[in-house]
Amino acid sequence: MPISAQLADLRPRLQSVGMIVVEEPDCLSVRLPFFCSVRVYSDGERLRFDTFFGVVPRARSTMLKLGGISLLAVASAHYGIGYAGGVALLAVISAIYDSIRWQVTEHAITRVTTIAALAAIDVSSPRQLAGYGASQMLRSADSAGATAPERVFVRERRDD
Repeated sequence: MPISAQLADLRPRLQSVGMIVVEEPDCLSVRLPFFCSVRVYSDGERLRFDTFFGVVPRARSTMLKLGGISLLAVASAHYGIGYAGGVALLAVISAIYDSIRWQVTEHAITRVTTIAALAAIDVSSPRQLAGYGASQMLRSADSAGATAPERVFVRERRDD
């Protein structure tokens, strides 16, 4: 299935703001640090996002890591307090790492959604709006001359 026109128009905009975007047969994959990625799908009128930590979906990865560390903590309690302290430290470090990865992927989703919304109101570059406030941007969209049914709005649906 070929990539949709909305995603084909979105890809150069994302690359112009410095995001690493890989075009896949049915979606765009935005590559992020910490082995994270966000896949962007389009169903014609709205965008759908799937987040991944490595090759595993984000929520499943977090739950597997939580389960694994919990099992390790229960097993280490048998061997003494020293091992349990080490596992506790591992759990804290793992939680911090997952927290950072969740923030990175959420930021990427917000950024893609914003850039897609700016494309819908015909702003050639998101950098043009650097001095604008939100109210000025909304006023400029209202004066664009397009009626509400003619405008394309970005709606987000996520399957986390």
